[in-house]
Amino acid sequence: MSPDDLIRSFWLSTAMALVLVMPPLAIFVGINHKTEDILIASLIGFGVHFVILAFSVRICSQLERLFKE
Repeated sequence: MSPDDLIRSFWLSTAMALVLVMPPLAIFVGINHKTEDILIASLIGFGVHFVILAFSVRICSQLERLFKE
């Protein structure tokens, strides 16, 4: 593997981690802050996380295309 491939792989995995974690975390914190109901916030946050996880293959292929250019 060349150093360019390693760097591209690092950025791709970092971007995937951010895409998978940040939206559900923001929803969890926002709902928890507004309603102060941690159960509802965690259920909605996990739900969004699993919906994003279901589309992770498509998201990854789009990110790979983005980082190849």
